[in-house]
Amino acid sequence: MILFKMAVRTDSIDSGTDAGTGQFDVSVVIPIRNGARYIEGCISFLKAQTYQDFEAIFVVDTRSDDGSLEKVRELAEQLPRSTVIPQDQGKRLGGNRNIGLEASSGEYIWFLDVDDAPSPYFIEEMRRLMIENPVDFVCCNFLNTNETGTIREKPGRTYRTKVLERDQALIARNDEVFPVSSWCKMFSRSFLVDNGLLFEESFAEDVVHTYRCVDACTRICLYDRPLYAYRQTRGSICRGDLDARGLSEIKSYDEVDDICTDPVILRKNAIMKIRSSGHMSYRGFMEFTKSERNRASYEKYLKGSFEGWWNIHISSLYWLAIRTYVALVYKRNGSYAMKKLK
Repeated sequence: MILFKMAVRTDSIDSGTDAGTGQFDVSVVIPIRNGARYIEGCISFLKAQTYQDFEAIFVVDTRSDDGSLEKVRELAEQLPRSTVIPQDQGKRLGGNRNIGLEASSGEYIWFLDVDDAPSPYFIEEMRRLMIENPVDFVCCNFLNTNETGTIREKPGRTYRTKVLERDQALIARNDEVFPVSSWCKMFSRSFLVDNGLLFEESFAEDVVHTYRCVDACTRICLYDRPLYAYRQTRGSICRGDLDARGLSEIKSYDEVDDICTDPVILRKNAIMKIRSSGHMSYRGFMEFTKSERNRASYEKYLKGSFEGWWNIHISSLYWLAIRTYVALVYKRNGSYAMKKLK
C-alpha cells in the first residue's frame, strides 16, 4: 500500500542542524500552530531526554500569528538534529503529523504535542520496549495536569508491561484499558507506512488512527509507567469549538464502526458517541440527543442499557453528569489515563 500521495516541497524545508552521520533511530514529529509560548519549554524537554539519538521535525503552520515559525527557527538549533517545515496548506493537527511522518527517517516515530511535558525517560524507555518485544507500537501511561505540571514519579515504584496480540488489543481498547491519544505512543515507522496509517484532518484524529493501528497490528505493548504529562492549556484545540469537537468525535466512532464490526465493539462505540455528545454545548447536545440517528442507535444497540436510557429520557441530567465526570474525574489534575496493569 502506498502511504503518501502528497509531497512536502523540499524548498520549504529548513535543513536545521545535523550531527554525526545524519542517521537517527527515532524521529520526533512536533506540529505547531500558535504555540510560540511553548516552544522553548518543548525544546528543553527534548534536550533533557536521556536518549539523544533522535531527530526533531517541527511542522509549523504558517497561519500562526504569534511568531511560532520565527521562534522555532531561533531555538531548534539547540538540538543535535532539527528540521523545520513551514506548512501553508491549511491542514489541521492530523495533516501536519502526516507531513512530519513523510519527512522522517527514524525507525521509530513519536508524535509530540508542543504544549505538553514528557518525562526525560520517554524516548529511552519507549524505544527499549519497542526493541525488546518487538511490537508495532508501545503505549505508556500519562498524567493529566495543569499548564505547568510535569511528571513526578514516586521513588521505588515498580511498573508493568503487557504485550497483546491484535484481537486482545482490540478488546483492551474497547474496554478503555489504554487511551486513543497518539502522543503517549511510539510507533514503528515501517508499520505506519506499510499499512497506510495516516491521520485524518479533524478534531478527533486520534480515535480513528488508534483503531486503525490496532486493527492492522500484529502485537502492541502497554506500559503503565507515566512518561508523559498532558497539559490542559488555554487555547488548546480540545478547548475550542465544543460542538465541532463533539461532532468530530461522533463521526470518528462512526468510522470505527466500519473498521470493527464485532457487536460488542459496536455497542461500546454507541456509548462512546453519546458520551462524546456530552462535550458539546447544552444546545448542541440536545439537538444531537433528539436526532433520528441517536434514537436509531439507541434502538439498535443501547435499548436495555441504563446509560442509553438515561441519555434518551433524562437528557439534561445526563449532560450535566458527563460534564461533571470529565472535569472532576476523567481530566482531573493529577489523574492518570491508565490503571495499573495486571
